[in-house]
Amino acid sequence: MKKKAQHNTSKNKTRILVVDDHAIVRQGLTKLVEAEPDLMVCAEAENAGQALEAIEKQQFDLAIVDILLEGASGLELTERMKLRCPNVIVLILSMHDGLLYAQRALRAGAAGYVAKYEAAEEIITAIRQVLSGKIYVSDSKAAKALSDAASISGDSPNDNKITGTGFCNKSEHGDSKDARPD
Repeated sequence: MKKKAQHNTSKNKTRILVVDDHAIVRQGLTKLVEAEPDLMVCAEAENAGQALEAIEKQQFDLAIVDILLEGASGLELTERMKLRCPNVIVLILSMHDGLLYAQRALRAGAAGYVAKYEAAEEIITAIRQVLSGKIYVSDSKAAKALSDAASISGDSPNDNKITGTGFCNKSEHGDSKDARPD
């Protein structure tokens, strides 16, 4: 696990863990995230073991997790992270697009699913949406199908409804007291 030098450790910054087995991807995500004034990558991990070690040692607001990791999948890691640290928000990053992978990610406890082929701005949008309590899915067809399923079943991991073109928590509409389950 690689700890990041904490240049500007403002308490107002969102603390992020980046988990990907490819160093170049971790470095790229770190540069992208740290270009935002309110976001800070505090640690990087190349596998599930390192990621779990990191969340035991420090608190993160968000974990960006690759779906394919050595030793355990990003989905397994998400489930384990949510058990150990229920308040951490997980955004799954994947080379796969489509409904099946997005559904699996959300069922595992992730708040979002973004494809690696997305533009940098889209990844920042995904980060901001999940941090604001919304569900983010990068593929528009998958998002539509998930929105239909969530509004019909109410089975969304974050108990979400669909409004307009995006997902939002019931609490934004006065239907629930807490936006994120503990």
